[in-house]
Amino acid sequence: MLLVRMRARLSFWSLVVVMVLVASLAASAQTRIPIGVLLPFTGAGAAEGPFMRNAAELAFEEIHEMLAAARSNIRFQLVIEDTKTTPEGALAAIESLAAAGVQIVIGPYSSAASSGVRGFADANKILVISASSTSPALAIPNDYLFRLIVSDTLQGSAVSALINHDGYRQVVVFHRGDSYGAGMANAFKSVFESQYGGTVHLLPYDPDLPDFAAEVQNLAQTVRRLGVNNTAVLLVAFQPDGLNILGHARLDPTLTRVKWYGSKDAFSPVMYPPHAPAEISAFMASVKMSGAFPAPPMGPMRAMFEAKYRQRFGHDPSPWALYMYDAAWIAALSVLVAGEYNGEVLRDVARVIAAHYIGASGHKLLDDNDDAAIGDYEIMQARQVGDTYAPVVIGKWSSGTGELVLNNN
Repeated sequence: MLLVRMRARLSFWSLVVVMVLVASLAASAQTRIPIGVLLPFTGAGAAEGPFMRNAAELAFEEIHEMLAAARSNIRFQLVIEDTKTTPEGALAAIESLAAAGVQIVIGPYSSAASSGVRGFADANKILVISASSTSPALAIPNDYLFRLIVSDTLQGSAVSALINHDGYRQVVVFHRGDSYGAGMANAFKSVFESQYGGTVHLLPYDPDLPDFAAEVQNLAQTVRRLGVNNTAVLLVAFQPDGLNILGHARLDPTLTRVKWYGSKDAFSPVMYPPHAPAEISAFMASVKMSGAFPAPPMGPMRAMFEAKYRQRFGHDPSPWALYMYDAAWIAALSVLVAGEYNGEVLRDVARVIAAHYIGASGHKLLDDNDDAAIGDYEIMQARQVGDTYAPVVIGKWSSGTGELVLNNN
């Protein structure tokens, strides 16, 4: 069985090499193929943008080395646009890419930005491969939005299992009032109430506000009304709004006594020093903020990427950088195998490439909605580590079995 699988994989990648050589022979001069890159350099996701840009650049450096070794004249030209982490900004960005002749895009980062580009991508048959958009509302079959990460339906199940294990029956979900926040909040509410018999109170906030002092005060009042000792808070936020909210919460006598959980973004490096104030991370550690992150499995591809990233850029990558690196490789391989630069053809080819691709973030097999079909979650908790603070793995939740396993530390 192993031999058969090996032969099948070798046969597939042999085809990729042949297609590169054929494309090379067909090009008498160097051919520049545009690849669109949609990233958040401003707005709520701005802290993640540089990590993801670095990952894309590293991937295409490697891709160009491969093409040079094959004596191919093909090269890729990255056309990078800022989505501003908003639907409107993302739509303007993809319109600009389309005007430049782009037929395949990697990104956007957020579900809000992805919701902004999906309609335009469908209408113009531009393939969009998002490395990090997770809203269940975007799990749509036969569209032009591919997502290399599992949707928040599974994150909702993982966090539900964790909070149920900790013994809380009542949860206030304090969440961004956008597609990502609402998607995660509703996914959690559905599982926690139907499977565990708990009660969930949704408390959305406007993510575009300059300050969240009043909203945090409202959260504290809600927790006092429900009871501090038997209520937990689940925060669904990005970095800038999350830091502002936690900055106010750490000074509130009610919110310093309640148990906190976070969505996956609470366990990104951008929420901890040196990217965030130590006093806020200290508060997260003091309330033992816990949650689930769709961490890529450990393996040789992940280790190789992380080592190259550190050598190239001088710091560790964020987890989303691993997914962006794989999005870049899948986009490039799809173009090389397709033989024509056409979004409709690229969509069909990318499905096959993804099914055979095992990268830094794991196996990229897609489901019927062209979202990642495979993904487990690491259970993480904010802790003090030496003289700083960081997210620490304390367990695992399996999407295959629904089993939660916590470490004894």
